[in-house]
Amino acid sequence: MDYELKYHEYFGGAVLFTKEHVEATNGYSNNYWDWGMEDDDLFWRCHVEGLTNNTYLTHIPLKQKYWSFNGEDSYVKIPFHREMRSLTTGSHTISVLTRAFQQPEKNPIFLLGDINNRYVEYPIFRLPGYDYGISFNNSRAMTLTFWNTFDAHNYMWVKRYDNQWSWVTAVIDENTKTAHFYLNGTEVDSKGGFGSPSPLEWEGKLKSYGTNSAYLGMTPSLEEGNPVKYFKGDIAKVYAWKRALSPKEVASIHLNLPKQDLVISLDADFPRTSAEYYGVENKEETFRIPNSIVPYRVEGKFRCLPHEDEGIVDGRFIKGDTTAANERRYVLQMQQGEVKHKEDGIKQVKYELIETTQLTPWAKMLNITL
Repeated sequence: MDYELKYHEYFGGAVLFTKEHVEATNGYSNNYWDWGMEDDDLFWRCHVEGLTNNTYLTHIPLKQKYWSFNGEDSYVKIPFHREMRSLTTGSHTISVLTRAFQQPEKNPIFLLGDINNRYVEYPIFRLPGYDYGISFNNSRAMTLTFWNTFDAHNYMWVKRYDNQWSWVTAVIDENTKTAHFYLNGTEVDSKGGFGSPSPLEWEGKLKSYGTNSAYLGMTPSLEEGNPVKYFKGDIAKVYAWKRALSPKEVASIHLNLPKQDLVISLDADFPRTSAEYYGVENKEETFRIPNSIVPYRVEGKFRCLPHEDEGIVDGRFIKGDTTAANERRYVLQMQQGEVKHKEDGIKQVKYELIETTQLTPWAKMLNITL
């Protein structure tokens, strides 16, 4: 993997546990076979037991208002006004505070082991046409799509679970021909294994959307009945600037909203920009904005014997249906809370002790039979 993380929750390599950790997580599951996902399952057990780095965006009002979108027919229209003219043809910034939900009844959650899998994008913020905007997709990622005048597609993403409040910001800089993507004020880092490369270099001139209105939770580019026309989830804040915000400004949007060149300011608590609301519910709750979940990590090195890759080759599982079944168990059951880890693990293993060998004053080898 070129000495980099494939994904930010990577939990392989060497893992050090105390006895108390093993007991709390109930060790490994007994229901993964051949290759894959058993270490992801163990990571999720650690997360459930509070043994991961769970941090939150700080200094925000705990109780906030937001708009709820049902995924069927609700949306918000931001009618074009003169300050929006040429918003996306030069340097600009779009920032959204949102919480997304999957819609498995319409589109299955993307699984690598599903031969019929396909990516779909649910619209959070849209300028229609060659749709520009921020989305949530069925592989559980927040995404950014924008185009140049030659219809060249540019795409960025950051891994994100559903049912998590997320402050997503896209910064497009015309001067440097780069795009920057941020989650909770921190720029996406492919080396950290949780998103696409940022900044992303792009070419040409940015596409103009003329006098098109902007939309939240829906794209008018798709016909009614299309399973990805509507977004299901919540939106609390939407901002747009006619300039590229600096990294420092992005990091502190939740503390100090920049006023210069602000052309869209739609806050459920203080909606300054005019908008039309269709079928959305106004709600209020106490919530927190979590950062990405990552394991505790310590820098280290170890040597591995060479071996044939048993994992993912050319976008497919080498172990085929077996690993695909492991993936379905982990993503669709374990992460959804349907598997009770206290009832599936080391405490459920039945064994007979054959002999004990003392290796050092601190370690012994147990010879058992199952």
